[in-house]
Amino acid sequence: MGQHWGSGDAGSAREYRMVRLCGRIEVVDVLEETTRRLWDAAVGRWHGRGEEIATFPPMRLWRSAVQDGAPAGLMTPTLFARRTAAGDAPYCAGPGARLAAAIMLLTGAPTAAVDRGCALFEVTIATIHGDHGDTALDIARAVYTSAGADPILRDDTVCRWTGTAVPVPARPPAPSSKGPAIAGHSRLEEVR
Repeated sequence: MGQHWGSGDAGSAREYRMVRLCGRIEVVDVLEETTRRLWDAAVGRWHGRGEEIATFPPMRLWRSAVQDGAPAGLMTPTLFARRTAAGDAPYCAGPGARLAAAIMLLTGAPTAAVDRGCALFEVTIATIHGDHGDTALDIARAVYTSAGADPILRDDTVCRWTGTAVPVPARPPAPSSKGPAIAGHSRLEEVR
């Protein structure tokens, strides 16, 4: 927290933070149940309420900053919420995908989560000045804590958006032993 924010306008490069948390999950059953409940609440929040997406401040803010886009490797909040509101929520396999999707739907902050193996679980959240990024981080920390993990801040970098939109997840992908990639910094300029 306490980062300096630029005043980029829609259409120009816009500064945002990429925050990555990591923790070793001790109680996997609690992680499963907590993420399932969050996912259900997030889907229930938007189901049949598509007209509210345009007025939800964090999504409006991201949309004006990146025209329906999200930083590389992260879900696109507005498109994801539109599909959810229409009753076609994208598939979320496992607690990491459910956590990322729930955080994004509840706060509007583009989010990704990856199981790194050996019970290590990593969450990446993008946040811009004026969105609900602090709430997104609080939700992630609460989920880590409930599952017996002590969340560790792995990275907190100010970046500049220069890329294009990333599509939302499609229906279930083919199984992969590696899992989805965490946000890379391609098309991003580090600002520090």
